[in-house]
Amino acid sequence: MSIAAYLREKYQYEVRIEDIRVSRNDRIGLESSIRLYAPDIVGISALTFESDAIPWIAESVKRVNANTPVLLGGPHATAYPDKAVLIPGIDYVVLGEGEVIAGQLIERLLGLRDVSDIKGIVYQRDHRTVATGRGDFIQDLNQLPMPAYDLIPIEPYGKFDRMSRTGSGKFMSLFSSRGCPYRCIYCHNIFGKEFRFRSAENLFNEIKHLYDTYGICDFEILDDIFNLDRDRLIEFCDRIVGSGIKVTLAFPNGVRGDLLDEQQLSKLRKAGTIFIAFAVETGSPRMQKLIKKNIQLDKIKKNIEIAHSLRIHPHGFFMIGFPGETLEEMKMTVEFMLSSKLHSSALFVVMPFEGTELGAITKEMGKVPVSDFSMSYHTENFVNLTTVPSEEVNRIRRQALLRFYLNPFRVFMFVRNFPNKQELFKLVMVFFRRLHWRS
Repeated sequence: MSIAAYLREKYQYEVRIEDIRVSRNDRIGLESSIRLYAPDIVGISALTFESDAIPWIAESVKRVNANTPVLLGGPHATAYPDKAVLIPGIDYVVLGEGEVIAGQLIERLLGLRDVSDIKGIVYQRDHRTVATGRGDFIQDLNQLPMPAYDLIPIEPYGKFDRMSRTGSGKFMSLFSSRGCPYRCIYCHNIFGKEFRFRSAENLFNEIKHLYDTYGICDFEILDDIFNLDRDRLIEFCDRIVGSGIKVTLAFPNGVRGDLLDEQQLSKLRKAGTIFIAFAVETGSPRMQKLIKKNIQLDKIKKNIEIAHSLRIHPHGFFMIGFPGETLEEMKMTVEFMLSSKLHSSALFVVMPFEGTELGAITKEMGKVPVSDFSMSYHTENFVNLTTVPSEEVNRIRRQALLRFYLNPFRVFMFVRNFPNKQELFKLVMVFFRRLHWRS
């Protein structure tokens, strides 16, 4: 939607968005839709876990018109450009932020002009891969137009599970910043290491537009690190409260838990926050340094307690199985999880994805990083980077989840405070599937 809005504002192009999750189009339906619209250029965006759909979407475009250029962007293309450019039917890969680069590329292609000096693209020429390097990051995100919400059907998205599972019905996901200065070894570098953000006023205006125009009251903010700028967070909350609008906010992905404090959490609660995910990862100080997360464990634990006291649902993310992690360090992670005031928690086995620093470490250890993107974080089989037997790692994980979720106090708090009572049964079923390594 952001790319569409940019293309319409800067170039006055006519743009259409098709989300095959919503339209449920198969190959025949998609080809019919493409044939009806007759686009000059098609762009595809995909997350890595969606990447198996890229080939047949590109093929559908080419079956309608083999001469239609197909662009591929998004996180998967940015993380794995050398592989992405080899997908049949893909003509150009756009790296990183797509608004400006896609605009430049489309303008050149429509004018039948050379594209080789455009930064941030990868393509094939004479059976070899040409990469022009990463493009410049957009410094002032306030200059981007509001995403083109008029190009999507709002209502159907309410039928999909939210990341936070905090509600059902009409809602919207928002992205208010790009880039993260931290260097966690398990992350890909999609938006760079410089934190860039839209102002509190800009974000509030988007929420107010969605509230007034579409009647949306529930929002999920998916930033990598929403709270890096403390003043922005406080101003944003004050604008929500001062406006008098009643909304709910969930942060299923993007806060740095040890940067919060009681004032910020109180402001967030007054603004309507009902859910915050705290990405602790490991309870071992040594592992915190090794993975370059460097969370202040005592501070994040205190902030979890504050969130609990404010009746914000605190959810935790944890991982075991980092390179060289000992059995005792795994137990430290479990102990942190069990002794915290978290209402819910996810305990993953480390997945060393190809293209990350962790993936490179895995290769140095003589092991193969993960390149099967359909694998689950809850699988019984994994790349073991420790000397602890895999059976023992699995046993620790299973017992930790049982001890966590069968704690009577936690069950009571979870049932009492979870914002969406209709989701409780579904979450119980998810828990049992994951307990037995079924995603």
